[in-house]
Amino acid sequence: MFSHPNPEIVSEKLREALKACSDWIVDNKLSLHLGKTERMLFGLSRKLKKISSFEIVCNDHVIQATDSVKYLGLYIDHYLSGDLIVNKYY
Repeated sequence: MFSHPNPEIVSEKLREALKACSDWIVDNKLSLHLGKTERMLFGLSRKLKKISSFEIVCNDHVIQATDSVKYLGLYIDHYLSGDLIVNKYY
């Protein structure tokens, strides 16, 4: 995880980390399915609305953006509000 007020710096750090992970996976004869890999930015709605473009590329593959994800049976959104959990189960 990495935090910075400038989204371009965050994007670059994430690209570097993903490239390092990808290299390690290949070196250890494992596979990374980039077609199933997604990215999500967490933050306040007013800050997320200011970000016009945010792209992560790994091995010439653009990582798709998502606003929510199911993790360990719970739905998490990019605001970390908990609304998806409440609306899904109650």
